Amino acid sequence: MHQASFLDFCLSYLGPELLNIVYREIALDDSGVVLVATTDDGVVGFVAGVTGVKSLYRKLARRRFALLLCLARGLDRKPGLL
Repeated sequence: MHQASFLDFCLSYLGPELLNIVYREIALDDSGVVLVATTDDGVVGFVAGVTGVKSLYRKLARRRFALLLCLARGLDRKPGLL
């Protein structure tokens, strides 16, 4: 949904793997908030964020190798991201 809604957004170019890591860590973070809007047809929207970024950044830092791999793949797909 993120990639379809934000076509020219930097994180979208970095691929679904990176988005999965980021949104998963937001959802699992103690300060994370995720709201999902649904209809009978399924998910129609969502919002995700944290009330405190420090713990999220720490968790993402622990996943740095996976994030760097996603970054490398994204740069391979779109070198202009740099």
